[in-house]
Amino acid sequence: MLAAAALLATTMGLGATYAADSSMSLAAARNFIGYLGTGLIVQYLAGHVYGPLTVALVPALCALIGLGPGGRPFPWTWPLHEATSPLAATTSLLLLAAGIAATTLLAPRRDVSRPAPV
Repeated sequence: MLAAAALLATTMGLGATYAADSSMSLAAARNFIGYLGTGLIVQYLAGHVYGPLTVALVPALCALIGLGPGGRPFPWTWPLHEATSPLAATTSLLLLAAGIAATTLLAPRRDVSRPAPV
Protein backbone atom coordinates (compact mmCIF):
# COMPACT_ATOMS: atom_id res chain seq x y z
CA MET A 1 0.00 0.00 0.00
CA LEU A 2 2.86 2.37 0.83
CA ALA A 3 4.64 1.52 -2.40
CA ALA A 4 1.39 2.17 -4.28
CA ALA A 5 1.05 5.57 -2.58
CA ALA A 6 4.64 6.42 -3.54
CA LEU A 7 4.06 5.29 -7.11
CA LEU A 8 0.86 7.33 -7.33
CA ALA A 9 2.63 10.43 -5.98
CA THR A 10 5.44 9.98 -8.49
CA THR A 11 3.04 9.47 -11.37
CA MET A 12 1.03 12.54 -10.42
CA GLY A 13 4.23 14.55 -9.99
CA LEU A 14 5.48 13.54 -13.42
CA GLY A 15 2.10 14.27 -14.99
CA ALA A 16 1.85 17.68 -13.36
CA THR A 17 5.42 18.47 -14.38
CA TYR A 18 4.55 17.70 -17.97
CA ALA A 19 1.23 19.58 -17.88
CA ALA A 20 2.43 22.68 -16.04
CA ASP A 21 5.96 22.74 -17.48
CA SER A 22 7.34 23.21 -13.96
CA SER A 23 9.43 20.84 -11.89
CA MET A 24 7.96 21.91 -8.55
CA SER A 25 5.37 19.13 -8.57
CA LEU A 26 8.15 16.60 -9.11
CA ALA A 27 9.94 18.02 -6.06
CA ALA A 28 6.70 17.80 -4.06
CA ALA A 29 6.30 14.13 -5.00
CA ARG A 30 9.95 13.44 -4.10
CA ASN A 31 9.52 15.16 -0.74
CA PHE A 32 6.28 13.28 -0.05
CA ILE A 33 8.13 10.00 -0.57
CA GLY A 34 10.97 11.08 1.71
CA TYR A 35 8.65 12.36 4.44
CA LEU A 36 6.69 9.10 4.32
CA GLY A 37 9.89 7.10 4.72
CA THR A 38 11.17 9.30 7.54
CA GLY A 39 7.86 9.03 9.37
CA LEU A 40 7.86 5.25 9.05
CA ILE A 41 11.41 4.96 10.38
CA VAL A 42 10.74 7.18 13.39
CA GLN A 43 7.40 5.49 14.02
CA TYR A 44 9.17 2.13 14.12
CA LEU A 45 11.96 3.35 16.38
CA ALA A 46 10.14 5.70 18.75
CA GLY A 47 6.46 4.75 18.59
CA HIS A 48 3.34 5.56 16.62
CA VAL A 49 2.92 8.99 18.20
CA TYR A 50 6.20 10.35 16.82
CA GLY A 51 5.90 9.36 13.15
CA PRO A 52 3.42 12.11 12.19
CA LEU A 53 5.29 14.61 14.37
CA THR A 54 8.48 13.85 12.46
CA VAL A 55 6.75 14.45 9.13
CA ALA A 56 5.81 17.91 10.39
CA LEU A 57 9.19 18.74 11.93
CA VAL A 58 11.57 17.59 9.17
CA PRO A 59 10.67 20.36 6.69
CA ALA A 60 10.68 22.99 9.42
CA LEU A 61 14.10 21.93 10.71
CA CYS A 62 15.52 21.75 7.21
CA ALA A 63 14.26 25.24 6.47
CA LEU A 64 15.64 26.61 9.74
CA ILE A 65 19.13 25.08 9.76
CA GLY A 66 19.59 23.47 6.36
CA LEU A 67 21.16 26.24 4.30
CA GLY A 68 24.92 26.56 4.18
CA PRO A 69 27.24 29.25 2.87
CA GLY A 70 25.88 31.11 -0.13
CA GLY A 71 22.35 29.84 0.50
CA ARG A 72 23.11 26.36 -0.84
CA PRO A 73 21.46 23.46 1.02
CA PHE A 74 23.60 21.00 2.92
CA PRO A 75 23.61 17.45 1.49
CA TRP A 76 21.51 16.12 4.38
CA THR A 77 18.69 18.58 3.70
CA TRP A 78 17.24 16.72 0.74
CA PRO A 79 13.89 18.59 0.77
CA LEU A 80 15.67 21.87 -0.03
CA HIS A 81 17.53 20.63 -3.10
CA GLU A 82 16.43 21.39 -6.65
CA ALA A 83 13.68 19.25 -8.12
CA THR A 84 16.10 17.49 -10.48
CA SER A 85 18.71 16.72 -7.81
CA PRO A 86 19.82 13.08 -8.01
CA LEU A 87 21.07 13.26 -4.41
CA ALA A 88 17.64 14.28 -3.12
CA ALA A 89 15.85 11.66 -5.22
CA THR A 90 18.18 8.90 -4.04
CA THR A 91 17.86 9.99 -0.42
CA SER A 92 14.06 10.04 -0.51
CA LEU A 93 13.92 6.60 -2.15
CA LEU A 94 16.35 5.18 0.41
CA LEU A 95 14.29 6.64 3.25
CA LEU A 96 11.12 5.09 1.84
CA ALA A 97 12.80 1.71 1.33
CA ALA A 98 14.21 1.76 4.87
CA GLY A 99 10.84 2.78 6.31
CA ILE A 100 8.97 0.04 4.48
CA ALA A 101 11.62 -2.52 5.46
CA ALA A 102 11.47 -1.45 9.10
CA THR A 103 7.71 -1.72 9.32
CA THR A 104 7.27 -4.92 7.32
CA LEU A 105 10.42 -7.02 7.67
CA LEU A 106 11.73 -6.28 11.14
CA ALA A 107 10.13 -7.62 14.27
CA PRO A 108 7.75 -5.16 15.92
CA ARG A 109 9.25 -3.23 18.79
CA ARG A 110 7.44 -3.73 22.07
CA ASP A 111 7.07 -1.10 24.74
CA VAL A 112 9.01 -2.02 27.83
CA SER A 113 6.53 -2.35 30.64
CA ARG A 114 7.39 -1.87 34.27
CA PRO A 115 6.63 -4.65 36.68
CA ALA A 116 3.60 -4.03 38.85
CA PRO A 117 4.44 -2.73 42.32
CA VAL A 118 4.22 -5.39 44.98
